[in-house]
Amino acid sequence: GAVAAFGVTKGAYDSKKNVKPGDVVIMTEGAGGGTVCTAAIYSGNSDVVFETLNLDFFFALKALREKGALKLAHAITDVTNGGVRGDLEVMSKKSGVGITVEREALLSMVNAKVLELLTKLKIDPLGLSLDSLLLFVPRENAEAVLSALPVKSKVVGVVDKGEGCFIREKD
Repeated sequence: GAVAAFGVTKGAYDSKKNVKPGDVVIMTEGAGGGTVCTAAIYSGNSDVVFETLNLDFFFALKALREKGALKLAHAITDVTNGGVRGDLEVMSKKSGVGITVEREALLSMVNAKVLELLTKLKIDPLGLSLDSLLLFVPRENAEAVLSALPVKSKVVGVVDKGEGCFIREKD
């Protein structure tokens, strides 16, 4: 099965170049899609496929829109091919900002069963599609956005002046 939608967004949040120093990075939990399904099936872990069959992405955006929180974000993107590392790098380059995220926080936003599978298969969970959202939100709007989200989510990083994307390790 597949789902597709076409349309035009209107608002500041629709551009990858609107990320601003002082923003925080909010990430929703992701379980992946086709890439994770394929890895699960071909590795004999088909039970993990069911983790990917969810509408969390849709419900998150719907809730943000309905609760007026969508307009509180400077930019929003989905974690697709290239993974969170690739998406953060693109946002950094397009906006001319530095982005620092915490590796443990990122990993905590990967569905637990999916993370276990990827770890077992030695697949970097930060380098593939997770079907989660990354929201770049002014710090003062973070709580309102987090409380509007009906799915697991948290602040995983910050945006500052400079350039590049940095993933901070625990130690």
